[in-house]
Amino acid sequence: MKCPYCMEEIQDGAIKCKHCRSSLLPPSAIISTAHAEQGIQNESLTLPIISFVIGLLSLLMVVAGTTVEGIDAWKGDTWSGWLILSSIPLILGIISVNKKSKMKGLAITGIVLSAISMLICLGGLLP
Repeated sequence: MKCPYCMEEIQDGAIKCKHCRSSLLPPSAIISTAHAEQGIQNESLTLPIISFVIGLLSLLMVVAGTTVEGIDAWKGDTWSGWLILSSIPLILGIISVNKKSKMKGLAITGIVLSAISMLICLGGLLP
């Protein structure tokens, strides 16, 4: 088969010319491939960011609540609620790390912040 752009010999079924580097795919296939890659990139950025933000907020709220009101002021239900909230960034961060997203460091930071927050909550639940 010959490349329609440079007229050099190429293999049958080639998707790119090895001589002129022109794409031999129809324009609709190129557009759909680009959209699919963009969707994967956008998806991989969402979970680490959410994990980090919620992890940071949960840690700040738990620390602020314990320093302002005192660690004994909260009841068991409050600590249980904070423990559940702190587990959300942990779960999202683990999912993000398993998906091998681009912002893996941010997901790991969310996991660490969540773990610290959960440890504080567990300390508040213990008598």
